[in-house]
Amino acid sequence: MDAPTLTGTSSEGPREPRRVVRRSPVRKKIGVMPEHSFLRLLGDDAATELIAANIVRTYPRNHVITSDYARRGAVHLLLTGWVLESQLYNGGCQGTTLRGPGEILGDVAVFGQSVPTTSTCEGPVTAVVMPTARLAHFLESHPTASSAFTQSLTHRLQRTQQQYAAVARPSEERIAACIYDLAERWGEASPDGRIMIRGISQAHIAHVLVMSRASVENTLRLLRELGVLETGYRTIRVLNLPYLRKFAVNYEIALDDPQEETHLVPEQR
Repeated sequence: MDAPTLTGTSSEGPREPRRVVRRSPVRKKIGVMPEHSFLRLLGDDAATELIAANIVRTYPRNHVITSDYARRGAVHLLLTGWVLESQLYNGGCQGTTLRGPGEILGDVAVFGQSVPTTSTCEGPVTAVVMPTARLAHFLESHPTASSAFTQSLTHRLQRTQQQYAAVARPSEERIAACIYDLAERWGEASPDGRIMIRGISQAHIAHVLVMSRASVENTLRLLRELGVLETGYRTIRVLNLPYLRKFAVNYEIALDDPQEETHLVPEQR
């Protein structure tokens, strides 16, 4: 008796093996990355290749990923979760930023620069861990990857400079600008145009902007009363992105004519 085959048989002859085509979970993640993030600019094929060649790890909340990327010789490419990154200067905190999916922690280490930082997970974080030298080689051998890296790094540095330049502005405008930035970078748009920001607390915003939590609470309360957003546990739902931007530019002018755009739902992005 002949051994049975994996393809099977029928009265019409041998059957072809059935192929099930599924989209890779990695590709699904890449497709929803922020517009200016490294992973999004890199593209599906190159990003999948880079991730497959390295280790993916998950870290718990409050875990400190690293303190000096160049010294440790490794960088972290964030896939999910938030990291609160504080750069240190002479033992003091120089500045704090929120880093999220698609971004590289320790990106400047590719150029041999050592910037001591404290990177704390603000919830469960999944990241690709790779030697800095391996990332540098990948960028050298993939011209499109090198371009994506340069664009993402430039955009991040410009965003950081804008954040520091706004220190003298009213707290209401700085808070609104922070929420607008988060909505643009990591917000999830629903069919009705509303934008959900997940995993962000009032404490995070206060820490990043170096201001009291009371100031953040007061501004969020005002924006809720205006119908601009809704808040929940570690979530912010933006109902009116255009008005939020107007408020961030000049909140006094926005308050003078609150009905102009307050109840308009922004178009789906």
